[in-house]
Amino acid sequence: VGVSIIFIIARGIEFGDEKTQKWLISILSGFFSSIFLTQPLKIISLAIFFAFFCRKPNDDKEANEYLNDDQFDLNDDEEYLHSIKVNSLFIYRSPIRANRLNKGEITFARDQRLKEVYMWSILREIFIYSCFLSLLCIVTYSNHHPNASLQVNHLRNYFLDSDYTQ
Repeated sequence: VGVSIIFIIARGIEFGDEKTQKWLISILSGFFSSIFLTQPLKIISLAIFFAFFCRKPNDDKEANEYLNDDQFDLNDDEEYLHSIKVNSLFIYRSPIRANRLNKGEITFARDQRLKEVYMWSILREIFIYSCFLSLLCIVTYSNHHPNASLQVNHLRNYFLDSDYTQ
């Protein structure tokens, strides 16, 4: 922005006062509207998007709402003791057998889990990278002016095709 303002001021004699003022006003208004309006809206919209779609859900609150004291989904080696009230003095508990895994099953499960963790890290990295690239494209092409090609052609003709021997 600063270089373009210096360029406009330096070449302002050729453009004329009125045209120079219009150029300066358009550059400064575009710059400040981008700072105070466009960029904060982009940041707020991205923050809202990530807050709603990329957050970790808290399942504990929902689980506590629907938790019933009489129904529990326990594994074979677990026993719920807190709310069981028996009027008997003697309580018989059946012996609980834990189904243990052998070393081969443990190493297989460990390898599967490591592969799963690695897969999710790769997927997360690909997702973040694609989000970054899409945001980069959006920011890059959002301020594209339809007359930008005409301005580029004019500057090429002015600097590259001009005869400096005159």
